[in-house]
Amino acid sequence: PIPTLIPATLPARTVERETGGTPVGEAAATTAPASDFTSSGDAAAGEVVFNTFCIACHRLTSEQLVGPGLAGLFERDSLPSGDAVSDANLRTWIRTGGGAMPGLALGDTDLDNLLAFLHDSVE
Repeated sequence: PIPTLIPATLPARTVERETGGTPVGEAAATTAPASDFTSSGDAAAGEVVFNTFCIACHRLTSEQLVGPGLAGLFERDSLPSGDAVSDANLRTWIRTGGGAMPGLALGDTDLDNLLAFLHDSVE
């Protein structure tokens, strides 16, 4: 099936994980951050966030869709905004968007989880 984009004008919805039914926004922080980044969160819950809001435009590989592939994300010098790649700047980029990317109204816990998933998953 083709993933459906969630309009950026809608509020972020709470997504329940298949394991235990814990809403993504309330998942416990269990994943250690990479040494140069400050992200903490539950990577499994972050995968749900990624598959809900990001996968229609991004891949974890270098494959480009509507947006760039995310391979090597944390080794890049800068984001499309020109800001250095850091968890804080990624949070801002995800929330405000830019170019073809809409801003996403994700809460802090969902962003923690998403960043933990990205730290664990991008090549």
